[in-house]
Amino acid sequence: MNAGVGGAGGGAGPAGAAGAGGTGVNGGTNGTAGAAGGDGVAGNYGAKGAAAASAIDGSQAALPAIRVSPKTLPDGKKGQAYAASLTAKGGRSPHHWAAFGLPSGLSLNPKTGALGGTPTAAGTFTVEVLVTDSRTPTAAAGVAKYTIAVAK
Repeated sequence: MNAGVGGAGGGAGPAGAAGAGGTGVNGGTNGTAGAAGGDGVAGNYGAKGAAAASAIDGSQAALPAIRVSPKTLPDGKKGQAYAASLTAKGGRSPHHWAAFGLPSGLSLNPKTGALGGTPTAAGTFTVEVLVTDSRTPTAAAGVAKYTIAVAK
């Protein structure tokens, strides 16, 4: 069983490959890359990091990064509708989106990258977004970090 991994600065998976800062989401098996991202759920075979390589038959190949836009997200107000759209450039469509650290009441559509809802708590939130592509057996990935301030 080969392990999917993340990029530099993260933990090493069983195949001894390193990962790059962010949240590991689940390591892959049989040579598939483990998706990754910010400080939340560590994967089975990689740990923190934006997926950057895959261990296939003991060799590692670098994957192209996916760029996430926009560079910043709008702030919101508690109890008022919020909407923003994220886009991915690079990789193979369709893309899959995930977010960590969203304010309560907001969600990210995993298929479209549309962020929306109504925030239910005020505060400043650090949000990490992960996007992966549909490439198999290894997926390219992109990670973006945002700050969303929700006013009272």
